Amino acid sequence: MGLSVNEDWKITVRQFRGWAKAAVFGNALSLCNVFLEKAFSCQVCVRYCVGDVGYYLWSANLPKKQRDVIVDKLETVLKVLCNSVNSRIVDGDFERLKWGVDWVLGGFGVFSRGLFEVGLLVVACFVKNWANYVVVFVRLVVKGVQISMTDNLIERLVGEVAKGD
Repeated sequence: MGLSVNEDWKITVRQFRGWAKAAVFGNALSLCNVFLEKAFSCQVCVRYCVGDVGYYLWSANLPKKQRDVIVDKLETVLKVLCNSVNSRIVDGDFERLKWGVDWVLGGFGVFSRGLFEVGLLVVACFVKNWANYVVVFVRLVVKGVQISMTDNLIERLVGEVAKGD
């Protein structure tokens, strides 16, 4: 928590001593690239991903009802994936979980192509570029490492520290 702020990410991350199995972050590509120097894997916060898709759809002047349909599809896939992880942790069927990751990534590809075909290029590129980072938490479960799919906990802790006593 004692890292500097308002500095380039490369400077900030060098203050971090150690190595992590994974880093969970918002969606800044520059942050991910820097943290890959200090972590084996980077998981994009699923909450940010969904929110950013909604923002990009809004920026493209898509009507709210259409935005909601698209965002709901994305949220549904991610919820199914999360529930699958929870079930596979209990039953240990990690082969099925590996299949699930492939299925979700294939679905993201179809989703992205569909967005592209209707002219939503920015959203399509966003989904395509971040798809692999959204499923890192699943891939790590297969390896016996459990991480959060969101950065809610760290944001909460930062908020508590900021409040002080």
